[in-house]
Amino acid sequence: MESSLSFLEGSRSGARYDADVLQRVDPVDGAPLLARYDLDRAARTLTPRSLAERHGPGMWRWRELLPVRDARHRVYLGEGSTPLLPAARLGPALGLDHLLLKAEGQQPTGSFKARGMAAAVSRARELGARSLIAPSAGNAGGALAAYGAAAGLPVTVVMPADVPESNLVEAQMCGAAVVLVEGFITDCGRVARAIAERTGAFDVSTMKEPYRVEGKKTMGLELVERLGWTMPDVIVYPTGGGTGLVGMWKAFDELEALGLAGAGRPRMVSVQAQGCAPIVRAFATGAETAEPWADPSTRASGLRVPSAIGDRLILSALRESEGTAVAVPEQEIDAVQRLAGRGGVGYVSPETAAALAAVASLADEGWLAANERVVVFDTGIGHKYPPPALPRPVTVRPEDADDPDLLELVRRGRPTRTAAPSRPSVSHEAEPVEPVEPVEPERPVEPERPVEPEKPVEPAEPDEPSSPPTSREGGRARIAELMAQRIVTRDPDESDDESDDGADDESDDGASPDEPVEDTPHEAPVDDEPSSARAVAPAPVHIARRDVGGPRVPGEAQVLRSPAPSPRVPGTAGSAPAPEIRPTEGSQPTGAAPPPAAPPAPKPVEPVSPVPVAPERPAAPPSVPDPSVPDDSTSDGSMATPSAIPPVGATRPDAAGAPATGRPVEVEDPPAETTTDEPSLALPRPPYREIVVHPLPAPPRDA
Repeated sequence: MESSLSFLEGSRSGARYDADVLQRVDPVDGAPLLARYDLDRAARTLTPRSLAERHGPGMWRWRELLPVRDARHRVYLGEGSTPLLPAARLGPALGLDHLLLKAEGQQPTGSFKARGMAAAVSRARELGARSLIAPSAGNAGGALAAYGAAAGLPVTVVMPADVPESNLVEAQMCGAAVVLVEGFITDCGRVARAIAERTGAFDVSTMKEPYRVEGKKTMGLELVERLGWTMPDVIVYPTGGGTGLVGMWKAFDELEALGLAGAGRPRMVSVQAQGCAPIVRAFATGAETAEPWADPSTRASGLRVPSAIGDRLILSALRESEGTAVAVPEQEIDAVQRLAGRGGVGYVSPETAAALAAVASLADEGWLAANERVVVFDTGIGHKYPPPALPRPVTVRPEDADDPDLLELVRRGRPTRTAAPSRPSVSHEAEPVEPVEPVEPERPVEPERPVEPEKPVEPAEPDEPSSPPTSREGGRARIAELMAQRIVTRDPDESDDESDDGADDESDDGASPDEPVEDTPHEAPVDDEPSSARAVAPAPVHIARRDVGGPRVPGEAQVLRSPAPSPRVPGTAGSAPAPEIRPTEGSQPTGAAPPPAAPPAPKPVEPVSPVPVAPERPAAPPSVPDPSVPDDSTSDGSMATPSAIPPVGATRPDAAGAPATGRPVEVEDPPAETTTDEPSLALPRPPYREIVVHPLPAPPRDA
């Protein structure tokens, strides 16, 4: 028995639509569409006994209630079947005797987003989608990139510029084209929608297509099965777009109709951060919809969603279940994230920490009883986020193992002791004073002085900062230290321009002065396919928020000069000064080549396309890729990097998702001093160059 999918239904209008063509939102009112199933047919094969006999694969055990009709189109990376873990130590600390955590951090991409993307990507491929695009605050983008790569579909991810570094790296490593926007997730949604309209890529934004909800609802199906076909008393769910909360409520409806669960429902709790709490505000005021939140700010990037298209469905589930909504202060998120680790539930995400903080608050108020069975959804692992402020650990020397005062050193650290004469200059107590004292900014440094060789040591000393850096710049520095510079990364736009002898020189106008392309005319042209030796992830494109859709002179193109972003604490996107906007005829960046006599006419898609294709190669006709055959491969089988943004010269929307072809990348030999025994990858950073941005129409409220 496969899917019993019957039709799609407008969540507000009740209108019915064909489920076997690509659909997005209800054309009547723009509300989400929900998948409806022939439950009488599903009940013939979906029973507790049949489920117990299905030992895999993961969430696809529930195939009768999932939308993919042909099993050959399922994209499976191990998603689903996550454990339900008792918080034996943390629960009593928060005032509960039966606290359970659904450990969604054990998904293949480290978060619950894997469920929704597995269903959405699988169904999109089955229905003939050629390429995919979505805005993401982080985890959804990484999941889309991973599942799109597994399905053989080109992917573009649009992310806020202050997205956690690990999420950006994940999307790039999985081959997605990344566009960074100086703004919030709603701004990313507007950019993604505009790119999709120009390229024909299928937009899998949260609840703007019907099937991410279907993947997320399997959390509720698994929960009820794990609890012996009973419901918990309370479900606490960190809410951004709210897809999981809506999906679980839908799952409970279907289980009741199938006779697999009773009518008793858990009280649903929506948790948000105080810096971005549109659902909490709407619930408190009795509103049916949530007004967009101005200037959202929180370290929990998954909760930084100013406006949710599924707000009606979220609020309806909260009220029907007699649940509630809680906003958690930022300082409590940090404190509870540390408490959760010490309480034995692991390094959880900030979103999970917010949910646990809400549990403590509700237990203190008496809204939660100590003997109630409460399930908190642990939506992801903490390793994918910048950490909260942590104290520096103490430092001791190997020889301190024989010191009778070793325990005192371990408690207080080495700075309490006098430096030994044999200690190298990296010690924390006396050595830094010597190089710092004679260095004065006004004096020229003499070659014979020992100050110069000591300088590189000073920034590495860990005794000054009290906590690891939390800005995006700090994340870049940490990743850069882990990656040896073994390959030469070049701007695809520049390489393509060289190979075309200036046929498309728009990107030349704004080329970054420090890119290594200018002085290497002897190198072979570079295309978007990697060489057999090593694949190079595409560099993100950077767009400023004020260029997403602000007031403009009609028809006037603008040129954005995007400088290197200043360090910024996640959650404060948009607080930095806006990038400088200049007309198309403006001057070039310092150090750049002089502009041509007549600038070329701006093209709406080319500036945001990180994967250009030589014009002389026509785009391949659209076709649904076979998952068993590697698509976009080089002669030796190495995979090329796909992109949902069409190549230069593409004129038809259906050509936007066609695989790009080209020549292999020529990789230079690394310098002898940088060669190591283990190969590694170096990801290119955003090429902060001038790009042409056209004004976009003002979005609807649910953007």
